[in-house]
Amino acid sequence: MSREALGRAAVLAHPFTQYFALGVRNWLFQLRREAGPVQEQLDTVLRLSNEQQFALGIAMSTVQRGWTLVHSGRRAEGVEVLRKGLAEWRATGANLLVPFYLALLGEAADGAEGGAAEGLAATEEALAVAEATGERWYEAEIHRLRGEMLQHHALDASEAHAALDKALETARRQRSRALELRAAVSIGRWLHAQGDDIGAVRVVSETYRAFAEGADVPDLREARHLLDACDSRGREVRAYASAGRRDGR
Repeated sequence: MSREALGRAAVLAHPFTQYFALGVRNWLFQLRREAGPVQEQLDTVLRLSNEQQFALGIAMSTVQRGWTLVHSGRRAEGVEVLRKGLAEWRATGANLLVPFYLALLGEAADGAEGGAAEGLAATEEALAVAEATGERWYEAEIHRLRGEMLQHHALDASEAHAALDKALETARRQRSRALELRAAVSIGRWLHAQGDDIGAVRVVSETYRAFAEGADVPDLREARHLLDACDSRGREVRAYASAGRRDGR
């Protein structure tokens, strides 16, 4: 559908339609956690936005550029660019996508040296904005990121686990399979680290099996890697993984 939209936009040769089709395409690949395709189109989006003075397009391109820098290993630079893009976006008066952009900034900052406080603050602000505006489509992922941060920095184990559980519950309630899988994998990793491979397989496998395509997407690869790691430890885990949910466990 994204490729079809780009084709139609090219035929129309209408700048805003072209910018919007490219921008939405980049959001799609950001959600798939694939930086390469986003990087390929950034110059085109930015050129169109600058030529037509699309303030939102310029800000969006800046956010996306910061995100690609982080994913290419230039984290410190990427965090700075993400901050700039978010500030530019908010300067237009827009509230749409602010929780998403705050989550991207928080995740990027948390991985930078000394960025734990900024990362947590960004996720907490993202949740507050989502509550205020009702824009909740990324809420599950924001809870997951917050739980991961609390866990990684050993700040509050019970709060971390509660955040991860909230992420899974929210994704399931919203029927957001992709974000449900991410939350399940985060919980599964923690269970695996505690030696509870049966628990890890239980929480991950049901959601993982719901996907009939996209095996090359990073989220599905990570889920498969975790299930393989659990499977390598024992016969009981292999039996559960192959049996699925038929026995009601």
